[in-house]
Amino acid sequence: MGYLKCIEVENFKSYRGKQEIGCLKPFTAIIGPN
Repeated sequence: MGYLKCIEVENFKSYRGKQEIGCLKPFTAIIGPN
């Protein structure tokens, strides 16, 4: 099983420039085609 340490986005929606979202607490996500 994989996990995320941090999320790095650049110019994503209303976030200008490079943003790093880190120190994520464990969570469960169900993903699929959009």
